[in-house]
Amino acid sequence: MKTIFPILVFAIVLGYVPPAISAADFHVAPSGNDANPGTAEKPLATLRGARDAIRALKAQGPLTQAVTVSVAEGTYNFTEPLALEPLDSGTAQTPIVYQAAAGAHPVFSGGRAIAGWQREKNGRWRTHLPDVETGRWYFEQLFVNGQRATRARTPNKFFFYMQDLKETLLDPSEKASPKQAKKKRPRGLAQQTVTMRQEDLPPAFAGIGLEDLSDVNLVVYHNWDNTRRFLDDIDRAHGVLKTSGEAMKPWNPWKRNSHYILENYLGALDSPGSGR
Repeated sequence: MKTIFPILVFAIVLGYVPPAISAADFHVAPSGNDANPGTAEKPLATLRGARDAIRALKAQGPLTQAVTVSVAEGTYNFTEPLALEPLDSGTAQTPIVYQAAAGAHPVFSGGRAIAGWQREKNGRWRTHLPDVETGRWYFEQLFVNGQRATRARTPNKFFFYMQDLKETLLDPSEKASPKQAKKKRPRGLAQQTVTMRQEDLPPAFAGIGLEDLSDVNLVVYHNWDNTRRFLDDIDRAHGVLKTSGEAMKPWNPWKRNSHYILENYLGALDSPGSGR
């Protein structure tokens, strides 16, 4: 006892702290759990979990050291955006850093896996998505084996060209079609009427049925910009497309010879690798 007592006193006087992983180091891994403490051995599962762990740490008092969130290799699926607010900020002296772990290349995805595919006799693949059918979900991109699939489009190469374009401003009380309704901007809402070239009519309208109209995309490439719109109506006899949404900007409007394509209808599904 005579030798142990002085050693204990010496340790207390020096303020000795056993070595441990810093409380400001958090780890995230696909195999983790947001109920874990966030250590390398027991990582968190999401960036949101890491954000909330840092909030809890800050609630104990001002940060006294930098905070690092190391994200391991793997795919992290998001069902909602990661929201970082002012309370999630660090300082120049105590920065908060989210980074990939050494050598890791994590992937953050907001996509959903689509299953149930069946191949039809015509070589096309089909699946049924109830959420899309009921309007609860709508998507515009499909990745197959890690590659972004080409959306069914007409023409398959190059573009159509506008013969004429007219714009009519809508009354503020009127609304654009539900799928393209947006917050009112200074120039308000407008309807654009596109007159097509006669030589573009047969390939453009081939295969477009009334049941397709609400899904057809008009994709316009104008100067440095491109605009996507759903169609309101088509006039086959006169080669006219009508769409509505935000009014065109005066410095970058659609005009004669602006080029465009039509996307996302069954009649345009005529090239291997395309999809609708």
